[in-house]
Amino acid sequence: MTPAVYYVIDDHGRLGRETVIDWEACSKSDVIAALLSGQYDKPIAVHCIEEDDNRWTDVSEDIARDLIAPAIDRYGFDDDGQIAASCREFIERHASDALEAAEGEYASARLDRAEHSTLHRAYQGV
Repeated sequence: MTPAVYYVIDDHGRLGRETVIDWEACSKSDVIAALLSGQYDKPIAVHCIEEDDNRWTDVSEDIARDLIAPAIDRYGFDDDGQIAASCREFIERHASDALEAAEGEYASARLDRAEHSTLHRAYQGV
C-alpha cells in the first residue's frame, strides 16, 4: 500500500493560492508540524491523496482537530502563547467547536492547578 500524500493549500491574498506539496515531508505528521510552526502564510485547506484509491480528500477538519492537542501542549492558548496565528486561524476555520471546548478545558485545568497550588501553600503555612 502506497502511503498517503498530504498537501496544503496556502492563500497569498491578491497573489493567489498555492498548492504546497513537500515531497520530502508529506505525511500527516509532517503537515501538522509545519502548520504548528507557522510555515504557511494562510493555510486554508489540507488535502490527502490516496494513490492506491486514485483520489484526493479534503482532510482539513481532521487535521484541524488533530492540531488542537499539540498546540495546547506546546503553547497553551494564553495571550502570551506562541502558537502561530496562521495555525490558530486554520483551527478556527475548520474546527471552531472543538477549539472552543479545548480552550474551556485548558482554562479549567489551569484554574484547578492554581487553586491546588494556593491550597498547598496555605496548608504548608507559606
